[in-house]
Amino acid sequence: MRRDGQSGQAAVESALTLPLTLFLLLGTLQLFLLLQARVLTEYALFRAVRVGSTNSAKCRPMMDAAVVVLLPAFRTYLHGGSPARELAQEFRRHSIVNGYKYDEAYQAGSAVRRNLSRSILLMERRFTKAVAAASEQEFDQPGPPQRLQVRMVFWYPMRIPFANWVFSKMVLGYSAVNPLMVTQRANWTPSTLNGYAAVAVDRAAAGEYILPVVADYSMRMMSPVEDGSPTCGGT
Repeated sequence: MRRDGQSGQAAVESALTLPLTLFLLLGTLQLFLLLQARVLTEYALFRAVRVGSTNSAKCRPMMDAAVVVLLPAFRTYLHGGSPARELAQEFRRHSIVNGYKYDEAYQAGSAVRRNLSRSILLMERRFTKAVAAASEQEFDQPGPPQRLQVRMVFWYPMRIPFANWVFSKMVLGYSAVNPLMVTQRANWTPSTLNGYAAVAVDRAAAGEYILPVVADYSMRMMSPVEDGSPTCGGT
């Protein structure tokens, strides 16, 4: 009887600690992927701003440069062929020619279910000088050089089951049964996510668990500005 009781106690303790143990394993993997997303986002933004500096700050070349760098974070494209060739093929599948729309923003309550990969980036751009018409703007005019300042948001899709849901609840707020300690009630306060929480809430309601990875970069313009719009990409 004592042995059976000990076995039963061990089974109960294992059941109570299993969610936390599982989260430690899956959460660690998810955190490493988030770190990868952060590094890729910062490099993607550098490439985008560099392209914008030399291409009159046009949105499409900037977005293309960022997407090429970020593809490994949201698409698996290696299937045994040449990495460079398969990367090019995957990028072409997401090109504007094939229906990819950078500004196809996710809309809460929309009858059309948005594809997460079709709204991955938002670029908020500022110029240190007033942007005039292309024929009037001189990028090398006397005085302080004109700079392109960009904040980029990468909607990183969390892929690890269970860990994605828990991370989402941790940052968006949750007050029901604690998924990690089922004998407790969670009281996780929501985060503003740098002002992008509303989009994350809408997507979580649709089963798409994302976190906005935000990066900033600026560079001197090396060409006259032709596209002075404040944003590129979706919400």
